[in-house]
Amino acid sequence: MKCSNCGFENPEKSKYCGKCGKALKKIKVTNIMILFFILIIGILGYQLLAVPTEDNKNDDKRTPDPTTTVMPTTASPVPTTVIPTGTTSNINVSTPGLAEIIISPSTLSILTGQTRKFYSVSKDEFGKPVDSTITWTSSNPDVGAIDSQGLFTAISSGTTIITAASRTISRTATVKVFSPPELIKIIVSPSAASVESGKTQNFMASPRDQYDQPIEAAISWTSSDQSVGTIDSNGVFTSIAPGTTTITAASKTVRGTAIMTVTISPPELNTIIVYPSDVSVEVGQNQNFQASPRDKYDQPISATISWTSSNPRIGTIDSSGLFTAKSSGTTTITATSGTFSGTATVTVPPIPVLTTITVSPSTASVIVGKTENFYFSPEDQFGTFIETTVVWSSSDTKVGTIDHNGVFSAKTSGKTKVSAVNGNVIGSASVSVIRDPTQPLTPQLSFVGSESYTVNSRTFLRYRLNIDNWNDFPPELFDVAPDLPPCGLNKNAARTWVNIYYSINNNYIYGFCALSSPQDLTSIWFALEQGSTPASGVYVELEDRRINKKYRSNTVSVN
Repeated sequence: MKCSNCGFENPEKSKYCGKCGKALKKIKVTNIMILFFILIIGILGYQLLAVPTEDNKNDDKRTPDPTTTVMPTTASPVPTTVIPTGTTSNINVSTPGLAEIIISPSTLSILTGQTRKFYSVSKDEFGKPVDSTITWTSSNPDVGAIDSQGLFTAISSGTTIITAASRTISRTATVKVFSPPELIKIIVSPSAASVESGKTQNFMASPRDQYDQPIEAAISWTSSDQSVGTIDSNGVFTSIAPGTTTITAASKTVRGTAIMTVTISPPELNTIIVYPSDVSVEVGQNQNFQASPRDKYDQPISATISWTSSNPRIGTIDSSGLFTAKSSGTTTITATSGTFSGTATVTVPPIPVLTTITVSPSTASVIVGKTENFYFSPEDQFGTFIETTVVWSSSDTKVGTIDHNGVFSAKTSGKTKVSAVNGNVIGSASVSVIRDPTQPLTPQLSFVGSESYTVNSRTFLRYRLNIDNWNDFPPELFDVAPDLPPCGLNKNAARTWVNIYYSINNNYIYGFCALSSPQDLTSIWFALEQGSTPASGVYVELEDRRINKKYRSNTVSVN
């Protein structure tokens, strides 16, 4: 495509001139312009053919008939292009070709498994960018591969040449692929050392990779003969006894070693060990302590020992190591020789005192008429068993009683608590007494007491009764029963009525027709005017009107 600014011929489809950089515009040729070009070419061709030659100078020079059109006898055909009306055509001219390819990066170092993108720029002989199709290749695909977009993938260590080519033009880049650094050796320094027993020596480990470069690695230290000496996690060797040991610095399967020689030195006091090291002594009791002086080879050595107690109020110790406990507490016993010392701890416990009593079982369910054995476990302030005695009791003797041996006897249904007591220390357990399901349901009646009261100047004596096993009776017995006969004017009387009778003649005394729960059975009563003498005994009868069933109690004396 020709540039309208400088006249330079650019490749087809170029947007900018490769010489001056001016934006290119396509020339649109309309049908009228094409017809005009054809007409001009036709006229020029006719004039050239009509020019006289030497051969026809003497030809007839008659004046042509104005009505006759004279055309050449022969003429070369004029090439034409027919373009439909209303369309356009692009006229392109040849352009300079590809002259150079630049790729980036030109050199590359990369680790196996990594990727890197290569880029290319195609230019013509004027150094202007041109469009071109680039083919990427790797000279050693085993080292690395490159795809059609220029993405290089490192596969294995080595060197490969990357080529970017378009037709006959190409450019290369060199790629070196390296394996990731990995630990292959550990250098221990010093490689050999010698110290006297009891001294220390620092060792250093230098992990190196396959390129002999430092590399991070977790190092563990060991000594092949720990009787000669030991080495800690920081590489500090502590000698113990004469001999030779191999020091190893290891990281997984890679190791480095050094030779450590320990030489002997004159024995001298190094430590004092006190036996026993931790002991408990009761007040007034004695304990013998012994001191064992040791040299740096952990061998016994002679030394003069002096003994002290850090707290003489707790206990004292004499020159022979005999300790005497005086009062509760803790003290430290020290054996000293020169600047060296060893210690032991003495605990003098307080005198044992009863602090807790545990009763077992902690809960129990006992059938009326049966027994249950309870046991107690006394402990002192240290949680240790201590000899003692207890007094047993029951919080509700109507429900059940317990004897001095801890044997509980169930009397009537209900709940009570049994306790084992020694001074201010109490242990207890909960007991539920239930009726024997194999026996008929019978109210257990008891006489609570009597009291006087006055109404309209008349004095009466109220006798209070209690059904001890009220828990045995289901609550639905005392539901409101409006469908049953009323109690006087009360149409919401209870399903079960409670009536009180003289036992001597079964005569009715008093009754309750509106009790709402079994617990109301603990507060029934009847009253007689003062001066009246009641029969010696009474009983009650629970009448379930729904099923027409009666529950008669035992007889109790109210005198």
